[in-house]
Order: sequence, then structure tokens, then C-alpha cells
Amino acid sequence: MDNKEKDKSVMDIVITVLAVIIIFVLAFLFYYYAIKMESVSDAGNLAGLSAPLQKQPETRATEVIDFQVPSVLPDDSVEGKCFASSVAQPYRNDAFRCLVKNSIYDPCFATAQEGIVFCQTNPFEGNAFLIKLTEKLPAIENLQNSGENWGWFVELSDGTYCSPFTGTRPVVDDNIAFYGCQSDDSSKIIVLFGDLISGTTWRANKAVLTRSDSSWQIDSVEAVNIDSVWK
Repeated sequence: MDNKEKDKSVMDIVITVLAVIIIFVLAFLFYYYAIKMESVSDAGNLAGLSAPLQKQPETRATEVIDFQVPSVLPDDSVEGKCFASSVAQPYRNDAFRCLVKNSIYDPCFATAQEGIVFCQTNPFEGNAFLIKLTEKLPAIENLQNSGENWGWFVELSDGTYCSPFTGTRPVVDDNIAFYGCQSDDSSKIIVLFGDLISGTTWRANKAVLTRSDSSWQIDSVEAVNIDSVWK
């Protein structure tokens, strides 16, 4: 074999090896990108399916509390009298409207101890106290027969506390506010218009009122969920 034939044979081998290498490289690249594109496609399909399958937050059922005077009574007590049935809780025959000096507390509840009533304006706060009566409890008057959608204390889902008006109720555009709520803005009051809407989750129409001259104007109204109701 002369030199030309040897050179040609070596060149053929080199070309063959390079061709094999190129084929392997191309095959690897084809496989790699094919797998990558399949993964991207699957991810896109999963994302598209996951949206409607996302679990929506559940509406919390309202806790309805049939309030009972605690068995262990507070130590704090003052003298006073109860002069009428409760306006805040007119559906119970043990709830009264009571007077201590010039302050009215409503509702206060009869206890097992004669001549003692239990008062608490906010069940979340440690402000409960007893009234030692200087007079007998008044006769029950105007006791209502139904109170299924009524409470003497209400906690809204946003943490706002509300209780029934026991005096003059605000009326705006023929809407009667039965409940007044805490407000951090002295120029505005928060109220609940109309009756509470009972159900698994209780609802209420919460309104913000602003003072305009000598009357109240509706600033906003929204339907809200109620977390807890004390009856």
C-alpha cells in the first residue's frame, strides 16, 4: 500500500469517527429538547387545570351563644336598681334595664342570688360586675315571643363589636339602625341597618354614617358576615 492509499484510509477513518460523533451529538440534542418541551407542555397543562381546582376559603359558620350567667360571679359590685325589662334583650325574662347612679346598664341578668344581677357590656372584656339591688326586680313587661335573629351583643367577621340601641335609633332614608358599633372616628358612627339575617352564617347590613349639619348621611353600606351572636 503506497502513501496515498494510507492517507486515504486514515482520512476515511477520521471522517467515519467524526460522522459517528456528530450523529450521537445530534441524537442527544434531539432527545434533550424533546424531553424539555414535553415537560414545559405538561407544566402548562397542570397550571391550566389547577386554577379552577383551587379550594376557595370556606365561610365560617356563626357561633350562636345562649348566654348564661357564670357560676363563679365577679367580686366587683355596686348598689343600684333595675327599673324595667331589658331593651337590649327583650326576649328573655331574666334580662333587665338597670341604673347605677346616673348610668344605665342594659342588659343585666338575674342570678341565683336574690337581690343580685350580673352586668357585662362586652363579653370579650373583663368588665363584668354585680349590682346589689336596693329595690326588688320589676315585673316583666312587653316580653317578646321570638328572638331567633336577635342578639344583645354581636361580633362581625372584621372584629367590629355591635350592640342594640337602647335609646333613640338612628333613621336614615327610612332605614332603621337597630345596632350601634364601635368606631375609632368621632365624626362617623357605624350601625347595622334592619334585622340580623340568621342562617348557618349570619349576615348584617353594616353602614358608616357621617354627620351632615344636624342629620346623619350614609357614607357606605356593605353586607358583612357575623362571627358570633350572644342571645
